[in-house]
Amino acid sequence: MRQRKGESREEYLERARLRSREYYAQNREAHHAATNRYREAHREKVYGSEKVLREKRKRMATDERKELVYELARARESMRLSQSDIAALLGISPSMVSFYENFTQIPTAGRLQQWCRLLGVKYRQTAPLKEEYYHA
Repeated sequence: MRQRKGESREEYLERARLRSREYYAQNREAHHAATNRYREAHREKVYGSEKVLREKRKRMATDERKELVYELARARESMRLSQSDIAALLGISPSMVSFYENFTQIPTAGRLQQWCRLLGVKYRQTAPLKEEYYHA
């Protein structure tokens, strides 16, 4: 767009501003769609690898906890305690102890620490699971 003859700079800028507002109003949907596509591509490029890392960290944390739960189960058996005994001492149901020992459920870090103290097993710090990031 060019400045018309006899038109002041301020008039030209005002006309350009109005024209750009009209153009934007007419093409708002196309503009937003293009912007969203760009943002999604950028997010994928930047955070895509982080998503993989997060999943890998979660798997590692789960594996560490499984090892610790296996060790706790062996300690429980060597002390000749039943799952019901442990459940009563931990304040949870016997089925939860069974779920933990069969790896159907993964215990939280706090529950593991409590269980280790109860059986005298050395607690090893494990990486936090995703849900523990928010509840800490």
